[in-house]
Amino acid sequence: MEINNNISSTIPLVDIVLVFCYVFSFYVIGPLTSSVIIALPLMFCCLYKKKWGYCLLLELKNSFIVRIFISQWLLIGIAVFYSCLHLTMELEYIKVLIAQMFHFICGIFIIIYLKYQKQYTTLKIEQTIIWAFLVQSIIQLIAMSIP
Repeated sequence: MEINNNISSTIPLVDIVLVFCYVFSFYVIGPLTSSVIIALPLMFCCLYKKKWGYCLLLELKNSFIVRIFISQWLLIGIAVFYSCLHLTMELEYIKVLIAQMFHFICGIFIIIYLKYQKQYTTLKIEQTIIWAFLVQSIIQLIAMSIP
């Protein structure tokens, strides 16, 4: 099944489900989330396919992505510094930041898949994200309408 819109060509339902699972990252088993489950095969593809590895290097050189990584490491450093400074050893915030960084890395692999394997433009990726949010809105409306 494919979803057709007037702005561009069709977006396969599989890609919408892929983006949906990443964006909403629901828990499947214990700490394992849907975003990790869909990103792991894509990570292995980057390891074994030279073209995907090259695309990964291109994405990692993006200044926006570099700034996000630097900001996340800076936040982790500040959290560790204040934790050590106050002798609290409260590391919950650091765990959240590391999980956030890992999910961001998963997102990079999904973007690589959509941009370089599926040949999606930035506009088409944005449309796929919008479709994923639309599906979530429909699910919420159905859930609220059922008593």
